Amino acid sequence: SFGQARMHFLNQLDTRASDYTISLAARFEGDLDPDILAQALNEVITRHEILRTIYPTIDGRPVQHILPPEAGHGILDRRTTPSPAATTEEMAREAARGFDLSTDLPLRAVLFAEGGQWVLHLVMHHIATDGASLGPLTQDLATAYAALRGSAQPMRRKLDVQYADFALWQRHVLETQTLVGDDRPLLDHRTQLWTERLAGI
Repeated sequence: SFGQARMHFLNQLDTRASDYTISLAARFEGDLDPDILAQALNEVITRHEILRTIYPTIDGRPVQHILPPEAGHGILDRRTTPSPAATTEEMAREAARGFDLSTDLPLRAVLFAEGGQWVLHLVMHHIATDGASLGPLTQDLATAYAALRGSAQPMRRKLDVQYADFALWQRHVLETQTLVGDDRPLLDHRTQLWTERLAGI
């Protein structure tokens, strides 16, 4: 999508920058099975293509390259920390790491074992998620975990529409649709509008 193209441009200026990363942490107490959580995360990555999409540059333009579901296997990093403060420090370091969107999956996951508790930390690039997406993401992860433990029905694996479908639709509309009485694509109108408004700045 055009929004992703902007994100890719900024990312390639400095792949170490963490300006467009989004972090999510969840603390669990009691009986958590790390192996099943890793499998559940794999299920979510399989379901959502955007979590296993990289953005190489071909002929000077970024393209979406959707990797196979196996690309997400082993993504859950497991660490042991002595205290909540140590966990917080490690999460801060992890959140401060950038992504190279041309080669890296836009998702990192760390499960911290902290005494009798667990903390799951997800770090994602904004090219693949936003604030509104965090709810469905955590719901799918919880559903997959419960299903794998045998306490719920498995989630529906295939989505009817993926983000790549939206990106194709958006480009088609803006690059081919026209206004009544004008044969220029909508994209040309918008480009002209902002070129005029930003002139001289």
